[in-house]
Amino acid sequence: MSCIIGLIHNKKVYLGADSFATTDQGERRPIIANKLFRNGKYLIGFAGSVRGGRLLADPSCKLPTNIWKLADAIQDLFVKKGCVTQTEDCGLLQLCNFLVGYKGKLFEIMSDFQLSEVSGNFTAVGSGAAYAMGALFVMQKTSAKPEQKITRALEAASFFATTVGPPFVIETL
Repeated sequence: MSCIIGLIHNKKVYLGADSFATTDQGERRPIIANKLFRNGKYLIGFAGSVRGGRLLADPSCKLPTNIWKLADAIQDLFVKKGCVTQTEDCGLLQLCNFLVGYKGKLFEIMSDFQLSEVSGNFTAVGSGAAYAMGALFVMQKTSAKPEQKITRALEAASFFATTVGPPFVIETL
């Protein structure tokens, strides 16, 4: 899995990501896994299926400009490309979670294609999310710059989660 962090500061959205790619068993894969990208007006980070992230990062992938239509567009694309799984309990599931920066706001798209705006100014997804969120919580009232907070939170996640590791990448929208 991974760790993707979203942070809002002064009406800007910052996303940070680790660079590890691992199997379901936690084995590291020696591939380049760019987990942050821009598509149209969106800054997107993903944890989970590298294929799912790459489908959205493809320059030919045109996403809707209305954020509230984004999850349905992703679901349609993933069904068309065979990047979903069907379960009895939950129906269609994608194999990734996304953080999306859009117009100074932060959104999550979870594995069941649920789109939610984040309340507060930070969140994280992926196997290192709990560690990263704990670190961000502790740093809330510090004077550290957003990039420093994200880096420290990713370091905490990589210390505790074997599926998270450097190099760390940070993008701003």
